Amino acid sequence: MKDKVLKKICKGQPCEHGVGYCILKELVMRTPGLSERLLIQSDCVNRFKYEEGLRTDKDVGWSGALELWVERGYAKAFADLYDEDADPAELYAKIIKAVK
Repeated sequence: MKDKVLKKICKGQPCEHGVGYCILKELVMRTPGLSERLLIQSDCVNRFKYEEGLRTDKDVGWSGALELWVERGYAKAFADLYDEDADPAELYAKIIKAVK
């Protein structure tokens, strides 16, 4: 499972080629028993955190990103749209579109 999830999460990212640090890759490698669903949602929140930081010109942090993710309805959209075969980047785009 770890290899499958890592390939999904790292697709199109620098960490796909072993470049740079990837917090989600670290999480997968160091924490046994995490579900694929949790990891994919964590990847979506990480993308949201990055985009929200660009939009607001400040680092919202993980806790801030998680709070906004739930408050703005992205968590519900994730629950509605999640498919275990989905590409994380495509799923994230669908979530953002569904909420806006």
